[in-house]
Amino acid sequence: MLAALFTLWVFSSVLTMLVSCGVYRSFVLVFSVLLFIELPVCAQQNPGALGPLQFEKEIVKAALEAARELEPVVIDDQVALCEIPAPPFAESVRAEAYRERFERLGLTDVRIDAVGNVLGVRAGEQRRPNLVMSAHLDTVFPQETDVTVVREGTILKGPGIGDDCRGLAVLLGVIRALDTAGLTTTGTSLSSEQSEKKGLEIYVA
Repeated sequence: MLAALFTLWVFSSVLTMLVSCGVYRSFVLVFSVLLFIELPVCAQQNPGALGPLQFEKEIVKAALEAARELEPVVIDDQVALCEIPAPPFAESVRAEAYRERFERLGLTDVRIDAVGNVLGVRAGEQRRPNLVMSAHLDTVFPQETDVTVVREGTILKGPGIGDDCRGLAVLLGVIRALDTAGLTTTGTSLSSEQSEKKGLEIYVA
């Protein structure tokens, strides 16, 4: 138990450091995915070495660099998705646009379930561990809201641009970064873009 708690402290400290240094959210999420792959073994052997061990791997460095380089693509996705209206319980158009993006990225078992969640799988070398990444499709704004995104230098302004169009775009960016680096995870990742009907934003299966 003590080792597990210490591992979580190290994990949160690394992420806090990355965010405070202005690192892109996609960079942080890629790092989190890669860190998760080593968690069961390192937590028992040397929990304090989780982050440093990952950074020493060339393929991990390549994935993190890809996350940085692909940020303009992530921004384009963020804007495009945000300009699709998705008021509560009426996210079907955005869901379909997201499903198409999953398919273009080569995810398997891509589908929209009965309550409107968009699901896709990025297969690893084996089924376990299974990591689930999630964001939500809907916004709190009514159907008639003007969802045009305005760019002012490096600032984006628009209804829902951060919550959660950024999350939706970053998940796509993580997939691209892993693919660009040619990184196959040990376990399988399930990407889940959830409608408000589900009531969950992130979970691990």
